[in-house]
Amino acid sequence: MAAVPGPVGTAIDAELEAEDRGLREALAEYSQGTPPPKAANRRYWDFGAPFVAFDGGIDALSGDTRDRLNDIEKGISAKQRQKGVADLRVLVESHERCVSDDAMLEVAEFTIFDDPDGEDRCYLSVDAPHPGGDGPDSWRVHIGRWEPDDPADEFSSATGNHVLYCDRSAPPTSAEIAELLNRGAGRPKQLSAWAQTAVGDALAGTIFVVTERDED
Repeated sequence: MAAVPGPVGTAIDAELEAEDRGLREALAEYSQGTPPPKAANRRYWDFGAPFVAFDGGIDALSGDTRDRLNDIEKGISAKQRQKGVADLRVLVESHERCVSDDAMLEVAEFTIFDDPDGEDRCYLSVDAPHPGGDGPDSWRVHIGRWEPDDPADEFSSATGNHVLYCDRSAPPTSAEIAELLNRGAGRPKQLSAWAQTAVGDALAGTIFVVTERDED
């Protein structure tokens, strides 16, 4: 703040004052039932997603997600935490640039999961390295297929079977991830076609190369 020009500092002060006021009004509404002033974009105290400033909330900001991230942070080093934060930023930006309604950002899992519900029942995930050691230790694109537990029952539960992996030693960019998700957006047959890709070949139209197959 000390280094910025005067008008910029004034604008930042005004924004902080508005945030402070909005947070206090939201808390008063939640804890005391005090109606807040009308505002075009005011904050809401919503169970599980405190101080959300837009309609419907977002799971990535929920109290449950924060608790799970806190648990992860307890067992990692400062260097691991710094890298995890950078990877999460890539995932968040990728999800924001993605047009697929089926792609879900799962922050505490460090993944974007896309399940378009096609006839071939294929799904796709983009997984960042998990700092807690509960997932891959490198960036990975994973395609799997849901297999019904009881093929004779159309409403049977299903188990996901691995089909292929695209492991990367270097992290992809958010643009590359978004391009992958957008190519499959609303196109289950695209995932089915990708599922046929051989080891050593790239998923058609992307830079992600298949490094392993579990199903042939």
